[in-house]
Amino acid sequence: MAAEGLRVETVLEVPLVAALPDNHPLASNAQVALEDLADDPFVLFSRWQGPGVHDLITGVCREAGYVPNVVMEANTVQGVVGLVAAGIGVTLVLPPRSECSLQGPGVVYKEIAQRDIRVRAGMAWRSEDQTPVLKGFLGVVREASRSYSLRKPVGS
Repeated sequence: MAAEGLRVETVLEVPLVAALPDNHPLASNAQVALEDLADDPFVLFSRWQGPGVHDLITGVCREAGYVPNVVMEANTVQGVVGLVAAGIGVTLVLPPRSECSLQGPGVVYKEIAQRDIRVRAGMAWRSEDQTPVLKGFLGVVREASRSYSLRKPVGS
């Protein structure tokens, strides 16, 4: 719900996937249950840089019955995925797209079984603002989000 005087629009909703080292016992499964990661060490994006995603991940782990054992944090998604590829731990991330550098060796991406964990991105602007610049910006963001949504995730 938007505050008075604001318009809010969700432009993107993307489900998270599990990122596992390619030698993980669950790496050959088509899907991974979140509960099956309870004893694994986790690597996460630093909370101060991405509090929404960080809190989403820790929150869904708590709903699954555990507090994730976060052993390392990184300041970039590439850093998190690099730590997974190095075997440091597991994580939940946005699915990489086929043109993305996150699909390197050492890591596999798996759908999360029985849960629909989505990251939502949106924009907000003053309701009374109808400038051409704002209209153009909103159009560019909408088109970029549609384009992103149409791209195939790795493994699809």
